[in-house]
Amino acid sequence: MKKILSSKRNKMIALVALLIFTLAIGITLALMSTEAGALTNTFRIKPVESEIEEHISGMNKAPVVRNTGDEDDADCYVRLRVTISPDNAYGNGDGGLFTLDYNTKDWTKKDDGFWYYKEALAPGAATTALFTKVQWNQTDDEGNPDYSNFKEFDISLYQESVQTLALNAAGEKVTDAASIWAIFDNETTPTP
Repeated sequence: MKKILSSKRNKMIALVALLIFTLAIGITLALMSTEAGALTNTFRIKPVESEIEEHISGMNKAPVVRNTGDEDDADCYVRLRVTISPDNAYGNGDGGLFTLDYNTKDWTKKDDGFWYYKEALAPGAATTALFTKVQWNQTDDEGNPDYSNFKEFDISLYQESVQTLALNAAGEKVTDAASIWAIFDNETTPTP
């Protein structure tokens, strides 16, 4: 044995072999003792937050909806419902106390009673006003507003907003407003 380890070359080969053997044993033990760790993927839906802002001046009222989310939040579509009470207070030339000058350029009224804003709102952005003027319909003989028949009435506003991206029942991405509202309405309508 002394003869084998006597040369420097043989000593070097033995040292390298010992090193490789030690590494192989260490790696084998490390791999055998390694536990598989759990990996958790967290998915978050970006929030949508919006609110009605009203700019009121005398009898005029200009409601807008603002996406109040942070810059990292989602863009949204909005819709607004206007409820007037008593029902006979509002008129379109049919003798009601007043009319509203609805903005049909930027908003569309659908059969469900909601007014839908035609554009998506980025966080911080606001719609244009749904209406800006409450026009009193009662006038005197000279064409001036006649408030002698004034009766109290309420204009109530209710708004909803949804993200501009949804998945349909098949798991496909949907981005058009009408389809997203249909998905929203189906998910929020109670079934008997």
